[in-house]
Amino acid sequence: SGFRYGGDEFAVILIDADETIALEIASRIKNAIKKECSVDISFGVASFSEEASDVERLLKKADKELYLSRGIELKALKGDGGA
Repeated sequence: SGFRYGGDEFAVILIDADETIALEIASRIKNAIKKECSVDISFGVASFSEEASDVERLLKKADKELYLSRGIELKALKGDGGA
């Protein structure tokens, strides 16, 4: 299931999917959206674990992963400051 989580954030809940499957689905979603419009999309993937053992912690972990992925994308686009 998918739902709006915040202003420009959405969450997708996958049952019985490991990280590999989740990343594959995220890639498919990103590619499908890029075909329709020119937007940048970042994903944060998290799964239940000792670190994320309830819904609140799971969402916090996914949010952290989302911001880390945004940082990686920004660094990849950042120039060296030269003219």
